[in-house]
Amino acid sequence: MNNFRKLKFGFANLLMLGNFEKEAEDMAVKLSDDAKKYLKEKLGVELYSNLAAITNLDEARLEADYFRKNDIDALILFNGTFSLSNLMIEIIRNTNVPVLAWGLDEYLIDKNILAGSMIGLMPVGMICRDIKRSFSFAYGDVKSSKLREKLSNFVSAVNAIVYMKTSKIGLIGSRPDGFEISGFDELAIKRVFGSTINKISISELLNMIDCIKDDEIKDDTNIQNKLYDIKIDAAGVKNLSRVYIALKRIVGNYGINSYAPQCWPELRMTRKTPMCAANGRLSAEGIMASCETDMDCTLTMLMLYSLTGSTPWTADFVNYIEKNDSLLFWHCGNAPYTLSDEKPKIEVVFEGPAQTASLREGDVTVCRINHQGDSFKIFAGLGRAIKNKPMLKGSNMFVRMNIGNMNFVEDMLEEAVPHHNVLVYGDATEKIREFGKFTGVPVIIKK
Repeated sequence: MNNFRKLKFGFANLLMLGNFEKEAEDMAVKLSDDAKKYLKEKLGVELYSNLAAITNLDEARLEADYFRKNDIDALILFNGTFSLSNLMIEIIRNTNVPVLAWGLDEYLIDKNILAGSMIGLMPVGMICRDIKRSFSFAYGDVKSSKLREKLSNFVSAVNAIVYMKTSKIGLIGSRPDGFEISGFDELAIKRVFGSTINKISISELLNMIDCIKDDEIKDDTNIQNKLYDIKIDAAGVKNLSRVYIALKRIVGNYGINSYAPQCWPELRMTRKTPMCAANGRLSAEGIMASCETDMDCTLTMLMLYSLTGSTPWTADFVNYIEKNDSLLFWHCGNAPYTLSDEKPKIEVVFEGPAQTASLREGDVTVCRINHQGDSFKIFAGLGRAIKNKPMLKGSNMFVRMNIGNMNFVEDMLEEAVPHHNVLVYGDATEKIREFGKFTGVPVIIKK
């Protein structure tokens, strides 16, 4: 799997010394230390905190400068006690990163001692509105499960923003005729997500396939025999290995961590060797591979992978299947083998060999980052994948949507979502919402 780099979080503990009882000040520092420990040890972030507490405007300016010099990815404003709002303003306006405002309960109210954390935090909404910044809010100490969920969602959103900003996407070939849904605006992608797109010709991939050596092929066919239930001849297995090794070499040569491939007609129809199985293998290894040069799906896979750490896959919405009351999401055999309870079968799917499998049951998020001119929307829904034998050759997932199957289909049509969608196990909807907040991309969630 690709390793995400360690995130750099600025942490500012806002206090007002001298106006509260010493016990409140001491407790605020202890709660701040507990918060830092949890962020470092449980959420794996690298913390930057030059001062134990920010108590005046000079200290706020000093801390903001420290955050800028260390190029932080996100900012946590921890309100240990009441503090004046000019401290928040100074730090927020000088650090152009996602902000989490953290408020505490009245932790000494049983002793009739005021801490005032929320009094000091409440201006953050007005401040961020007026300086046109987004923020998230978390409440409580680190023992609270709701607080931990909020922190996890925030950290995941920052991880996705950072990962996509530094991602390199390979566009291999060009889109098939009639697939206008795979069009994209490169500068809009750079502006909103920061990702870089590398153009790679299909002829380069084909030449690479033809140059793979026999000893490499032999080693890889042994791996395939462990991963799959092979139902094709040895020549077909060798051809699948050639495609996989060539794609992996392309990934290494260009330093890309995702790609949108032209999967037909050259490979599937002309050479009778689809790249579907190779796409699934590379996705399982952390290299996100969509289908039919659909850049929106590639972006969606990057987002879901970095939000959840789980492996997503790109699929067609096929139809409502009345027989088992589900929506069938399917593609020609590209789902990562890790998503099946049993070994996927390698058999002829359309013109050449690919995987056939039903994917395992469990909660799933169906999602698409959908371009609309030079802007984007994120559409997502929550459902549950059910057990069922494959109805079609290829990768099959049967999903019952929480809001009702045909309701979800109608919503997709109303929101201009085409047949290509990305699915990932688990409920990623709140993390998606958080991601949309800080990228400025509108989010529509059906759950």
